[in-house]
Amino acid sequence: MDDMEREHPDDAPVVELDAAAANACVAVLVEAFAGDASLRFVIGEAAEDHEARLRSLVSFFVSARLLRGEPILGIRDGRELVGAALVSYPWLESPPALDDRRAAVWNEVGREARARYDAMNRATAQFDPGRPHIYLNMLGVRRSHRGAGLGRRLIDAAQELSRRLATSEGVALVTEGAANIRYYRRLGFEEVGHAALAPDLETFVFFRPDERAG
Repeated sequence: MDDMEREHPDDAPVVELDAAAANACVAVLVEAFAGDASLRFVIGEAAEDHEARLRSLVSFFVSARLLRGEPILGIRDGRELVGAALVSYPWLESPPALDDRRAAVWNEVGREARARYDAMNRATAQFDPGRPHIYLNMLGVRRSHRGAGLGRRLIDAAQELSRRLATSEGVALVTEGAANIRYYRRLGFEEVGHAALAPDLETFVFFRPDERAG
């Protein structure tokens, strides 16, 4: 597709990505999460190699979805991937290869970072939506394409995945930051709980139920 035939990203479909798009997906999410409060908490504010550790973690999260056979959603502007979302199915068991990959990445990122990550998961695990659900792990849009509604389209695509599953009744996610909280509330997500991770950092769990026909 040449430049004259490029689809505007507003019209480009949300698609499920395969392993061939993994590096492009990592690039989008690393850019989107460069200033994310929760990952700065996990990695550590003092880490001089923050970007390298961020890339290692994001690469692991992407590879985890591929190894578990879970969806990675994307939107392209022409050939360029400009938005991506990672979705997980909590009821799936992880293959042994994922355990090996997990051990390798935390050995690289650091034991203290792993402890903070586990603490964050424990803090949010207590807030279960009370209904079977899928989980929106990460959602990111390139800076050049923000404000065009691509995030909403990726969220709606994840919701459609949930609607098609007999084992799910909605989408759950975790987020930090006032702007994110307002954004998800505006999209109809309900807060099911929040917890303090640090003196200046709180994390919020949100859930949006499916609307099913009939």
